[in-house]
Amino acid sequence: MNKIFLPALRGRLGDWAYYTCVMSFKDLVERVKTADEIHKSKKLSEYIQRQLNQGRAKDISKYILSNESRFFNSIVVAVYGGAPEWFQLDNIRNVLDTDEDIKDSISENTISTIGFLRLSGEESLFALDGQHRLTGIKQALKDNHQELEHEEVSVIFVGHKNDESGLQRTRKLFIDLNKSAKAVTKNEIIALDECDVIAITTRWLIEEDERFTDRRILISANPAMPNNNFKDWTNIINLYDVLELLFTKVRPTELKIKVKKSDLTTSRPNADELQLYFDYAQRYFSLLGRGFPEISEYFASNEPEEIVAKFRKFDGGSVLFRPVGLLVFTNLVAEYIKVHNCSLENAFEIISKLETNLSESPYKYTIWNYNEKKMEVRKKSLLLETLKYQLNLLSSSKEEKLIKTIADNNGVETSEVQLPEKVI
Repeated sequence: MNKIFLPALRGRLGDWAYYTCVMSFKDLVERVKTADEIHKSKKLSEYIQRQLNQGRAKDISKYILSNESRFFNSIVVAVYGGAPEWFQLDNIRNVLDTDEDIKDSISENTISTIGFLRLSGEESLFALDGQHRLTGIKQALKDNHQELEHEEVSVIFVGHKNDESGLQRTRKLFIDLNKSAKAVTKNEIIALDECDVIAITTRWLIEEDERFTDRRILISANPAMPNNNFKDWTNIINLYDVLELLFTKVRPTELKIKVKKSDLTTSRPNADELQLYFDYAQRYFSLLGRGFPEISEYFASNEPEEIVAKFRKFDGGSVLFRPVGLLVFTNLVAEYIKVHNCSLENAFEIISKLETNLSESPYKYTIWNYNEKKMEVRKKSLLLETLKYQLNLLSSSKEEKLIKTIADNNGVETSEVQLPEKVI
């Protein structure tokens, strides 16, 4: 492989010397490997290679190909072997076309950080941090090589010695990088992500729809509602989760299309498409209000806190004023549409016949601990199956399984289990 000169800044942090360079996609994929691709480094791979998630790399590739505003953090690359060489721009003062005061204010230390890094082509280069980005770039180049090969990404090179102490040092750096790299939280995505359709719609509902103002929706990083909260209908994370179900299960089922979450989170749709999602969300919640009197009362009230206090009480209230209840009912809508091949409106006509009082069946035998007056969210799947039974969506074998599960949960014989009445 030919030698290459990369514009670089040289720095030092702790006991590491590093070089921050700009590298084209083409040079990056030709020269930098993931740890498992280094033909003599399988042992090293065991220590530093996370199992590459091909789905994640595919999402990154899609992001590159579909997003004009694509941007990446620096990829950290370890170097061993070959003869990388640093060329400092010592005579930079002589070529600066500016006044002497500015020239004199540039210290020797600053000047010593500017230069070029020459790679001979004999080095082994492997990604310590950014392996999925590297794999995603490779996939994107396969699909659109000519337009993307000159795109540039920041690469940080660190030295690596291919001996036991060098392996230990590099492994430690790998762990440090990945431990300290904090994943983006869901509430940060909701607040900031401009590609995530679900996040955008969540923000639009809160900002544009009077039923979802910040006076009605708790803005919190915690997905659970505080036990002493009797004024907010739900929280922003639960609203996002409901919309995720709506856009990945309910809407695709009704429209007979296939949609994965990654289809909704990697590239921003045009304004017309975003409006369609927003309209669908509003339609869904309007039907929820039309079908259930307590939701209608809440949406219509100018004093939402009073309505929440009425339907989310210490001793129960409506399941639709609990985050888990909104998730279960949204899943239920998707199941009903799937089985009956019907519209959202037709689904709500039937689902609205279901009981919502937590003190009644099926809730007091599933997610509502009647004696201790608390939610048992871990039983949400059991609740969903019981509601599906009431809508006649279960096969006979699944009905038998449901009865056995309820019996086991309540410590009774199957003959003692009384399922709630079917509504159809």
